[in-house]
Amino acid sequence: MIFVCMDPLISMNNKMITVQEADHLLRETIPSQIIDTVPLTDSLNCIIAEDIYSDREMPPFNRVAMDGISISYEQYENGLRTFPIEGIQKAGDPIKRLSNNSNCIEVMTGAVLPDQTDTVIRIEDLHLDKNQAIIQNEVIIKKNQNVHKKGSDIDINAKLIKKGTNINPTHIGILASVGKENIKISQFPKIAIISTGNELVEISDTPLPHQIRRSNVYVIEAGLKNIGPVKINIFHLKDDRPTIEKNLEKLLLEYDTIILSGGVSMGKFDFIPDSLIANGVQEVFHKIQQKPGKPLWYGMKGDKKRVYALPGNPVSALICLYRYVIPHILSSLHISEITKYSSINQQEIKFNKPLELFQPVKVTSSTEGILKADIIKGNGSGDYSSLTQTTGFIQVSQNNSDKAIGSSLPYYPWTIW
Repeated sequence: MIFVCMDPLISMNNKMITVQEADHLLRETIPSQIIDTVPLTDSLNCIIAEDIYSDREMPPFNRVAMDGISISYEQYENGLRTFPIEGIQKAGDPIKRLSNNSNCIEVMTGAVLPDQTDTVIRIEDLHLDKNQAIIQNEVIIKKNQNVHKKGSDIDINAKLIKKGTNINPTHIGILASVGKENIKISQFPKIAIISTGNELVEISDTPLPHQIRRSNVYVIEAGLKNIGPVKINIFHLKDDRPTIEKNLEKLLLEYDTIILSGGVSMGKFDFIPDSLIANGVQEVFHKIQQKPGKPLWYGMKGDKKRVYALPGNPVSALICLYRYVIPHILSSLHISEITKYSSINQQEIKFNKPLELFQPVKVTSSTEGILKADIIKGNGSGDYSSLTQTTGFIQVSQNNSDKAIGSSLPYYPWTIW
């Protein structure tokens, strides 16, 4: 079912919504894109915000592909096997012209193919005797061999890189080849990650029996760094509503995206939703028909600021991050191609609640390239340790057909690119 809502900010009167309705509301509230310009040398892993076109053919000339000599193939076809060398064509030199078609020009890899020649014979197939090149008897020559033809790779004005592409080292080479010294990029949002709760202590502390070390914020940070050069700062707030509201007011001024962990359920000290609303953040939805991660809260303030309040349970927080938050951030960057995976379930899934299930799995690839998902059982949404055996999670709908062995299900890997 696809939920259609006239006002995307209506959260269905606090009714728990479906996964599909949550997806729709997120699509309707993608934040405005922020464009920046960076030097080519700083653009690796950035998201390009412009289409890139070739400014000339590639290669831009008939290019010599092997060290050797260039000849007129017609002379070879007429039986000529010994060619006087009348000059050298080096890479980077202006094009030379063969003055006598019975001669040859010595050529270097990467050089322009001399005028009046059309074929290159590699040096290994020649015997050089003073100023002559003699083709060895057993060698067979083909017309146009070892010549990289002008425009054979790319036409002029061809689209080379699509807007929304994550720039990798191969793109750097293309950008340099078309003279792009400075690149327009979609700027990643400035992100604050906030843990909440009186029971949490720093990772360097020795926790008392009633305390635990903060871990969610560092997992969230690591997941976000998977997608690119994200600017992130980490904070912690105690379960005190005035303190939470005061700090959120400051953070909402400074950051584009705020991701909280904990404080969004129905407990007496779960102050996050009300504190966000008190700071002018408009609730889009709260609670989704899913397991784990049911209490997820999402809101917005203006065109650019977005807030995601994740459940405090570690597995719930991580799954909500990968299922909703990261795809939403990538959509705001106008990513052109986000890989979607599906995997074949290897075990029957026994889950009869009226909820969508996100099941951690270990996925392996068969010799045919088919992804196969094996369920990794844990001890609930607080069990981080079991996740170390997984590669991601599958999404299982309420349809019984999804739960059968051999069903093809959406798969979300922990590694984004």
